[in-house]
Amino acid sequence: MLSIASRFCSLTLLLTVFTSTASAQLTSFIEDFEAMTPPPSPAIVDDGDSETDDCIARTNDDLSSQGWQTYGNVYNGVVIPPTEDDPNTPADETDPGTPYPGGFIYGYGAWQPAVNNGCGGFSEVSSVSEEDETSANGAGDKYLNIYSDYNNRGAQQTGKVVNAIFGKNQIIVAEDIGSTVTFSFDAKRPKVIYDELLGAAGGDISLAVNNECSTDCSARAFMKTQDVNDEYATTNQVYAEMANISQSEWVNHSISIELLNPLLIGQNLVFGFETYSTYDDPSGVYYDNVSLTVEPPATSVEIIPVPLQAIVFLSGLLISIGVYSRKKNAIR
Repeated sequence: MLSIASRFCSLTLLLTVFTSTASAQLTSFIEDFEAMTPPPSPAIVDDGDSETDDCIARTNDDLSSQGWQTYGNVYNGVVIPPTEDDPNTPADETDPGTPYPGGFIYGYGAWQPAVNNGCGGFSEVSSVSEEDETSANGAGDKYLNIYSDYNNRGAQQTGKVVNAIFGKNQIIVAEDIGSTVTFSFDAKRPKVIYDELLGAAGGDISLAVNNECSTDCSARAFMKTQDVNDEYATTNQVYAEMANISQSEWVNHSISIELLNPLLIGQNLVFGFETYSTYDDPSGVYYDNVSLTVEPPATSVEIIPVPLQAIVFLSGLLISIGVYSRKKNAIR
């Protein structure tokens, strides 16, 4: 026979209700860029002193209106090997060194609206041309073209590494904890282009990242969380390297983060694409069918608070049942 305590626990468990989790506050989306307008061909204008490309006149807000932003960092490009590789260095004096892209110098841009003008800075929407295959959408003809910020002449011309970042930002709230966030996209590098005179012997002259770079250059997709109350310290991060992907076929990629820690509430979820290059080295990567998917946990356990009066009533009821049971057993 169940004891009074066991019966009380059984009744209490009946007050634990399994309910569906509320919708996550992070917003899912998918973008195929087909409704966006590529910038027109360069418009050369006479500004009185010289003929310049009127980038401002041919900029549209198709990317920025969808929440895309850009930011830049500059590094010195100096790589210092870790001293642990030196057998003559005492264990307590080892230095982790400085990996590529070297020491941080400065950041710029302050997450400004993403440009779409084809003027050499960060990003643009492109359309299929004679030099390119179709977009990843089959019959579609638009895709996202991501590259370095070649307008930062001070860094590019002096060997400083420009980290050009193109991304979006959302805020994690309590309802998002327990969710799995997945950033997916199709990607390829620009197709191989040979010099008209030298042909294959002259090598690939396309603007594909990692193509005949004078020094290290790279590109990758990223997703990370940042603590806004700790100088935007990175608390989670995942990457997908793009420097060596196909130049002929679109391939789907995805990266995910599980938002399990309640300390993530209030932090930024940042995701997008970035490049690292200098000396105007090639850095181009094409992206299409970009999406963010937020998958909340299937179920959660919700504890419904029990009023004190109900607890007193249940306790009294169980005691009465216990007393009655003992009397009944005694009579037998």
